[in-house]
Amino acid sequence: MNRRIFFKYLAAITSGSFVFSWQSVIEASEKNHLQWGYIGKAAPENWANLDSKYAVCGSGLTQSPINLKSPITEDLPSISFNYQESALHIVNNGRSIQVNYAPGSTILFGGTTYELQQFHFHHPCEHKIDSQEFDMEVHLVHYNKSGSLVVVAVLMELGKENLALTPIFKELPQLGRKKNLSLTINAKNLLPTKNNYYYYKGSLTTPPSSEIVNWLIFEQPIKISAQQIEQFAKIIGNNARPIQALNNRLVLKSL
Repeated sequence: MNRRIFFKYLAAITSGSFVFSWQSVIEASEKNHLQWGYIGKAAPENWANLDSKYAVCGSGLTQSPINLKSPITEDLPSISFNYQESALHIVNNGRSIQVNYAPGSTILFGGTTYELQQFHFHHPCEHKIDSQEFDMEVHLVHYNKSGSLVVVAVLMELGKENLALTPIFKELPQLGRKKNLSLTINAKNLLPTKNNYYYYKGSLTTPPSSEIVNWLIFEQPIKISAQQIEQFAKIIGNNARPIQALNNRLVLKSL
């Protein structure tokens, strides 16, 4: 798959039924009073049975997360990051800790600009690389004016304290609460130093699990300390969806 074919592939999966208002899907899920979650009757294996709107959680063929195994290495386009400082708006929605980002920060990918809306965390890591598990994962959620969705995922492994996360993890709000801090953050500080990434077409990893996501997952993890993992786990617990079937999808890896 050369670059020209890749761009055609990318255009195909970001057109037609794949382009719609993903914001309305996410907002509807957040407002839904059904108690989907990660344990018991609300656990991921039961999501498809909680509501007809969640049916694709069980029937979808391009679900996320996946095990990034045996990728095809290609000369993929680079990801150009144009992240600006943002005030810290931290939300505990009961399923994760989410940081809502100020307008104006973007990425350029495949000739298209996508704006960063928010980032949030999963514990443990949702994706795997060649079956290797990691400790946590951060999802940076972007969309463009046509409604196409790109999620940049950064895996996190146990190590030294992550200073970019320190102001967030020291101020984790309780369930249903928000914190607006007088501090700022630049999301570029959450990115690894190497820019090799995996690409595949998948879904939201939470209900309704809509199959609308272009996934860009960095190969190099960043570090996070045991204390920071504990701080998150104490508030949220485990919030990782299990690995989903790859089916007939391509997994690409940049040179």
